[in-house]
Amino acid sequence: MNYGRQERRTSRGLTLGLCALIPTLVAACEREVEHAPQPQLRPVRYLEVFARGAERKRSFTGLSKADVRSDISFRVAGIIERVHVQRGDVLQLGDPIAEVDPTDFEIQIRETEASLADARAQAALTRSEFQRIQRLFERNNVSQGDFESALARRESAEAHVDAVEQQLEKVRRQLSYTTLTAPMGGGVVEVVVAEGEAIQAGDPVVNLLSGGNPQVEIAMPENLIAEVRRGAPAQVSFVAVPGQVFPGQVATVGIVPSEGLTTYPITITLNQTWLELVEDADNAPIRPGMAVEAQLSFGSADTRPRYIVPAAAVLEDRAGRFVYVVKPHEEGQGLIERREVEVGQLEENGLQVFSGLDDGEKVVIAGLNQIQDGQLVRLLR
Repeated sequence: MNYGRQERRTSRGLTLGLCALIPTLVAACEREVEHAPQPQLRPVRYLEVFARGAERKRSFTGLSKADVRSDISFRVAGIIERVHVQRGDVLQLGDPIAEVDPTDFEIQIRETEASLADARAQAALTRSEFQRIQRLFERNNVSQGDFESALARRESAEAHVDAVEQQLEKVRRQLSYTTLTAPMGGGVVEVVVAEGEAIQAGDPVVNLLSGGNPQVEIAMPENLIAEVRRGAPAQVSFVAVPGQVFPGQVATVGIVPSEGLTTYPITITLNQTWLELVEDADNAPIRPGMAVEAQLSFGSADTRPRYIVPAAAVLEDRAGRFVYVVKPHEEGQGLIERREVEVGQLEENGLQVFSGLDDGEKVVIAGLNQIQDGQLVRLLR
């Protein structure tokens, strides 16, 4: 009987001990689940596709920029006496911008004019003296040395007159430089100086945006850059000016991608000048640095729209040919979608696809063997 009671006590103790361990085991399991590493998404590379063949218009975003933007400065030093312009003014060629105090140059002109009068009087005396010596020399009444000395004095006096005349012309030019005028038509971006301020020659006075034609820079995807040509027409609209379209043409086509990007820079020049746009009462203000949208036409004699993808991006199974398209998910991620396609001939740049794709879709071009329909992946450009 004693042994039976002892066994029951032992069994009860084991049961209580196990019950006490259960919360600890559960907590440990929960910690393992919490610290279990998240599965890594498989990376894939993709290519944005756009239809070719039939003429299509495509839009690209970019920024407007100035044709020429220059710092305008005085050619002489002095004290700013008057500023004629302010930010936003539109100037024509020759319009006054600012003036420096001309007093010092006016004094120099008067002093130089006095020196010139003395030099001319001295030159007249030496010429008269030379003529007298020359007549005596012809009658052998003076020596060769006296004649040559008189000739040297005359030539020296005349050279001095020439030097003072040049000095006077220089001072007069400097006086004309005390009024700064617009070297070209354009708009005042910034006025750097103020009246009463001392400046040196070459110090910026105003920053002037020239009246040249505005330019727009856009980014072109690599699979479209080969179809862009210089001189191609373009239609540009400014985000800040809805409802207005400005015609232009392609000026430059980038041959290398923009730094850190896979797109190529394209420059479009508008047909109107900055001055015409600013002065046109029908136009809202157009300025450099504004966001724009440029529309270009693409196409060829082939009227069938087609997409060009790398041949390796097209797979085939019993159901037919297909590609994997990446649908946007979260930042840097996408969902794989199988897409049946109709293919054509193999071109130099890839395989023709006539159906199954839409403009701007992302076709997987690397990592194809490790993905399937509906899979979440990490995107690599």
